[in-house]
Order: sequence, then structure tokens, then C-alpha cells
Amino acid sequence: MEQTAQEMPAFQQDVASANAPNGQFHVQAAVNVQEVLKSRQMELMEYRFSDTNHDLSQEIVSLSKTTDAQRQNWLVVSVYDFDEALNPILRYEKKQQLTAGAGNKGNAAAYEQHVAAADPGFSVCEDWHIASWEIHECHQIQLDRGWAPRVIAHEIETSEPKAHSSQKNIFNFGSRIAARAYTRLPEGAFMPALSRYSQYVMIFSAKNDSLEPAPARLETTQTSDFSTHAPFHFASSWNASGVYFSFDFNDQDVIFSESCSDALAVQQSDHAELWFDLNPGLNIDRNHPESWMMEYEKDYQNEPYRHHIDSDIYGVGITPGGCVIPLTPTREQWTAMPEVQVETTEDGYHMDVFVPAKFYGVDSLDQMPRSLGLGFTARQHDFHGGCKYSDTATSEFRWPDPFTFGQIWLMPDNAAYPPHYPLQWNRWLE
Repeated sequence: MEQTAQEMPAFQQDVASANAPNGQFHVQAAVNVQEVLKSRQMELMEYRFSDTNHDLSQEIVSLSKTTDAQRQNWLVVSVYDFDEALNPILRYEKKQQLTAGAGNKGNAAAYEQHVAAADPGFSVCEDWHIASWEIHECHQIQLDRGWAPRVIAHEIETSEPKAHSSQKNIFNFGSRIAARAYTRLPEGAFMPALSRYSQYVMIFSAKNDSLEPAPARLETTQTSDFSTHAPFHFASSWNASGVYFSFDFNDQDVIFSESCSDALAVQQSDHAELWFDLNPGLNIDRNHPESWMMEYEKDYQNEPYRHHIDSDIYGVGITPGGCVIPLTPTREQWTAMPEVQVETTEDGYHMDVFVPAKFYGVDSLDQMPRSLGLGFTARQHDFHGGCKYSDTATSEFRWPDPFTFGQIWLMPDNAAYPPHYPLQWNRWLE
């Protein structure tokens, strides 16, 4: 008896292409893929039709499980294309070993995975559960014409049910916009829930060993996108000596500061601000959620992320006239000040900045773990006189809240953009 698609497990006719094949194609293609998986001793769990590489034809993305000769369990994501006779052609496959007990909710850890169609491409989502901690992670993947996988978007959400808390990070590599958020429900009566959300430009700094340890003009490649004010253009590179930036600020009427030593005079003139967070991340111990319950009031006041200036926050103002003024902390507390070159242009002013490695507390940036990123926001303050001004930044910046800062990722020579799948930040960046 001929098998039909309706008899196959988890059938979903997701049509990602406007030029979708007819129903008979879906049925026969699905049956043929299942036969191939059976011959490979792989148990089909679910599959989706999707135009994975934007070629206006559809492929099947399948999720299977299998056991090898050593009785180890594997989850397998496969992408099958088809020839004219609808014979499946394996274009991409990713295997992931399951630890003992994963997927069995009766054990300490439970694991689930599923695939879904996207336009174009597909997404792979994973869920881990233990008694006091949960994680949900999704990768949106697109294959190029050479069938190499690229991560278009990445989302990861962690939650601690006992602490009524969750955190989420979303990275969109297509738009280069990222977002972070967290939510926490109160334990006590009449206490409001905590909820924060912030977006920022993803800054990827390419390695360039040929740059000298001084300001060097770079080709501007990105823009700021968080204000109705005209966005500015910028670029970043790095090497062992430090991080390099170039900025092109739009300003038709540049107002210069009357003093390089008076912070108030700087605020009443046009200038740029660079904000650094040397310790971006959580401010709580996520490994011991039970401690949050016992000291809830203290945790509630601090919130899961830092929202105040502390010893890890550094800010500097730079004027079109070349003044470099520490905003926080005082100049004496900076381990190394940025080196700056500024010139006015027909459209505003251009700024080249070099941040030495010593500022980050190392002799060489090659010594730094780069997987977490460096906290950073660049901001333009366009003064219009009186008390009027406009500003734009590389994040939804709110002074002096480090939760609203963005981040820089220092990319090695061989890093691809967008990154390959599976996306593992430390391997991709280091």
C-alpha cells in the first residue's frame, strides 16, 4: 500500500516560497525522504517544507533521531533537495549528541528540539529543563547557494521558575540589531513587577594587524538607528594594541566648546560621547536561585542587571575641537585615555579614536576572552542652543544605565559574517 504524507509523523505543509509546488510534489517528496531516512536507520520525528537557500524552490528540513554502534543517541537536522525525479539529495546535516536521560522528563534534565520553516531558511529550537532552570534557544538558519549554513537570527531565553525571573537576548544578524530583556515577578504584596527591554546595534570589530597604535581612519560600514535625529556612520577594527573607531557625524551647524576643562561647557556644545562597560552581564548568581528567595528584597532593589554607574563604567566626551573630557570617572582613574583625531567636514565632523589595550587591563587584546563582548555605546550630542539638543546613539541609551549600553564583538581573522551554524559564540569569536 502506497504511503501518503498524511500518514507520516508531524507532517506540516509549510510553504515558504511564493512559487510553491503542487500538492503531489509535497506528498511524493515527503515519502521519498522518509524512505531515505529509514534506509539510514534514522527515525523521523518531524519535517517542514522550506525554501532554505532563497532559490524559489522548496527543500525538506527534517528532524530525526538515531543510535550509533556505541548506543549513543543523536538528534539529526537534515536538509534534502530533489532532482527532477524527486530523488532526495542531502544538502546539509547537523548531528547533536544527547546526554543520558535527555528527552526523558522523569530524569533530572529534559531536552526537546524541533524545526520550523522560515522565509527563507528554517529555524532549529532547543529546550532544556531542570528543576530550577529552563533555557529556550532558537537559531534561524539560511543556506547560501553553496549550501553553507548561516545564522540569520539567534534567540536565547533563560528562566528560573522558583525565582519568577527570566532573561532574553535576541540577535538579528541580518539587520545587526540586538535586544535584551528581563522580567521578574514580585514575591511580596503591592510590589510592582520588574520588566526591562533595550535594543542596540551589533558592532562587529574586524581584526586588522596592519593598523598602527594610533587613530587610523577606517571605512564606515554601520549606522546608528535609535533616534529620529539623523544617524551617524561608524566603523571599528582591532588588533593586539587596542580597538579603533571612525565616526562621521552629521551636523550642519557645529557649535564648539569654549573650554576643554569645563564639563558643563562641553554639555553646552556639540560633542560625541563614548561609554564603556568593562563588566557587562548579570549582577546575580544564577546558580543559586534559592538565595534570591531568601534575600528577595535586596535582589528586588538591585534588579537582575546593573542600572547604575559603578567602577566598571567609563564615559568620555570628545568635542569637534579635539577636547577629550572624562565624564566618569575622573581622569586620574583611567588606566589609559583614548587617543583622538578630529576634523570638521562639509556635513559635520569626522572623528578617529584609538582605545589602547591597557584601558581594558591587558597588555594585548589577544589575551582577552572575547566571547561575551565588550560593553560600549557611542552617542552624538547635537546642541542647538538654549536647552535644545538632539541625540542619537548605537543603543537605546539612557544615562547612566549600563543595561542600555550596546556591545562590541572582536572578530578573529577567519570569522564569517553572518556566522556559521551551529552558533557557539566562543568558538566563532575565538
